[in-house]
Amino acid sequence: MSKRTASKVFGKVCKKHTELSGKRYAKTNECVGCCAESQARYYQKNKAKAAEKNSKWWAAHPEAQAEKCRLWVVRNKAARAEYMSAYRSSNKALYAKHTANRRSYLLRATPGWANEFFIEEAYMLSAQRSVATGKKWEVDHIVPLKSLLVCGLHCESNLRVVEMVVNRRKGNKHVVDTNMHFQLAEFPT
Repeated sequence: MSKRTASKVFGKVCKKHTELSGKRYAKTNECVGCCAESQARYYQKNKAKAAEKNSKWWAAHPEAQAEKCRLWVVRNKAARAEYMSAYRSSNKALYAKHTANRRSYLLRATPGWANEFFIEEAYMLSAQRSVATGKKWEVDHIVPLKSLLVCGLHCESNLRVVEMVVNRRKGNKHVVDTNMHFQLAEFPT
């Protein structure tokens, strides 16, 4: 169902919804409460049709879906953290498997000529920036280690230190492949 954006006015008090004090839609003169009930009944009768309409709209507007998800995460930080903590503790084997897979993949993606000193420096720099700025920083693989189109190496020339939000937004994509643009915060020297 689409949400009504019409302005609300006050008029005759509805017998069913006295608590709304006569709040009505200006265009149709419908009681706000009666209209909400009508929409709920329609949705219950036509769940499949409404779900199909909603999925088509979300498919056509991925930026709106991403924004809705981002806002939900911002508004529900504590609930999300609690849920993720509970999920991790109830799925320890899954997380152990994921960590072991990532560790082994890093070992296979690290060439013999990679400079371990510079790699460690990148991780130390991300920790220092996190402490200095109060924001979380991570080491990003410019060319992802594992991707459908291209796989990079775990070496100093494929690493950069970026804010966590930038790294998570990029995900497992290669910037050139997706034409994504990121603004990197400058770190004071």
